[in-house]
Amino acid sequence: MHKQLSVSQARNLVEKLKISMVRDECRDCECLQGVLVQIEIEAAEDVTVGAGPLKIPPAQMHSCLGCDPCPPAEIFSDISCLKK
Repeated sequence: MHKQLSVSQARNLVEKLKISMVRDECRDCECLQGVLVQIEIEAAEDVTVGAGPLKIPPAQMHSCLGCDPCPPAEIFSDISCLKK
């Protein structure tokens, strides 16, 4: 069994995502939305209360805009580090 993120770790990652949204388009990006789902999957408990307000329906998402750096991708890499 793999180590899961604590609720505190999951909340911190969601907060980092909120801060990382520097453009209006960030909220609808598949990158940010994908990391929200991954946080929910990896969390030891239900964290939808924190992540839920940022989530949007899949039909409203747009493809990656190729931002360099991609803040959600950097936060996604934090998930692996936290689980070690």
